[in-house]
Amino acid sequence: MTDTQHAGTAEIEQLRSENERLQRMVDVLMERAEQDQGSRGGDYALFETAAVLEETVKARTAELVEANRRLMDEIARRRSAEDELQRAKARAERASANKSNFLTAVSHDLQQPLTAARLLLQAIADSADDDEVLDLAASGQATLETMESLLGSLIDIAKLDSGVVQPQPTHFRLDTLLHRLGGEYRLHAESTDLTCRVRCPPATVYSDPVLVERAVRNLLGNAVRYTRNGGILLTARRRRGAWRVGVYDTGPGIPERERQRIFRSFYQLPNGRDGEAQGLGLGLTIVRMIAELIGAGIVLRSRPGHGSGFGLTLPAGDPARARESGQRADTRTHARDLAGEEVLVVENDQAVMLGIATLLRQWGARVHTCYAPPERAPEATTTALIDYHLGGAGENGLELAARLRAGQPGLHTIIITSERGEWLTHQCRELGVGLLHKPVDTARLRGLLQAGG
Repeated sequence: MTDTQHAGTAEIEQLRSENERLQRMVDVLMERAEQDQGSRGGDYALFETAAVLEETVKARTAELVEANRRLMDEIARRRSAEDELQRAKARAERASANKSNFLTAVSHDLQQPLTAARLLLQAIADSADDDEVLDLAASGQATLETMESLLGSLIDIAKLDSGVVQPQPTHFRLDTLLHRLGGEYRLHAESTDLTCRVRCPPATVYSDPVLVERAVRNLLGNAVRYTRNGGILLTARRRRGAWRVGVYDTGPGIPERERQRIFRSFYQLPNGRDGEAQGLGLGLTIVRMIAELIGAGIVLRSRPGHGSGFGLTLPAGDPARARESGQRADTRTHARDLAGEEVLVVENDQAVMLGIATLLRQWGARVHTCYAPPERAPEATTTALIDYHLGGAGENGLELAARLRAGQPGLHTIIITSERGEWLTHQCRELGVGLLHKPVDTARLRGLLQAGG
């Protein structure tokens, strides 16, 4: 019951109680008037008092009726408002579900051809001897990477904005995560004559490792993009029961007037690296939304002309319960010779299947391809690459992986998917299954194949 309804009900009860009290007084007085015949003046006084009280009872009764009418009107109005709110809620839930379905469809349908194009370009680059062909393949790969980055940012921010993403905190090793990310971005930094260093003692935090990684990746990507000379430093420092992750650069710095604006969607500073694609201006927006979602504080310090530093404050975790935060293979190592390896590829998209199979064969592997889930893996299979979405096959990639591994316990399994939900990342981690997102990063594919060898 609302406060207004409660107040209205209390008013009615008060009037009813007053009405009953007055009616009892009238009854008593009338009874005394009938019994007392001693004096005409007394009779008249009693009669007059009874008449006054009767008028009072009528007035109170009218007030009671009016209060009841107002209460009924208020109840009817509130019921109408509540019905409209329920209808609005149902419309919002349908819109949210439609948005989620749309994001899933866009993520899958657009990334399928991008994956096929990237794999085929890599196959061309691996088999070409002509420098001009290699340059063209490298340019094509760079263009695809830009498209993938833009698409990924749009999907990420749409999911965060719609509430699809929910944090799943756990105790994990922050130093393992930061050293891995530092190794990956060191290659990118060195390709533009920058340094990338990591300073992080053993550290455990309690947060969502997938969301933390995404936020730190965006900060590192921005640091590399906007720094022309010097380098990037990735750190973690203890702060009173918490750990602060810091990403520092020697870039142009951020003027005071811009420091709130840079966290807005599609806002960019005009001082990135010349000739480099600048993206959509969503990187820091995603960092802000992730920080709000996981309850991490953001700190920004900058000195124009000298550089900037971004910090994320995360609660400390329990080292005894810590996990390695999904440590990945180092993609800096060259792909080993896959000669003699038997790889099963289960993929229902013909172009993606062709790209993966061509690349694996060039790396020396023997490849078995299936467009539908097989009953079992070929006897000598060492690795299975399985698409998560298998169309109308009746089972998804994780279910197929579990079934194949039940019959062949040592089978190294990698799920390939355009689905970027944190729930899938956590399930793969729980099952000890590798996860590779579409569009497929060929260096990441090499690393995962190496890890299984």
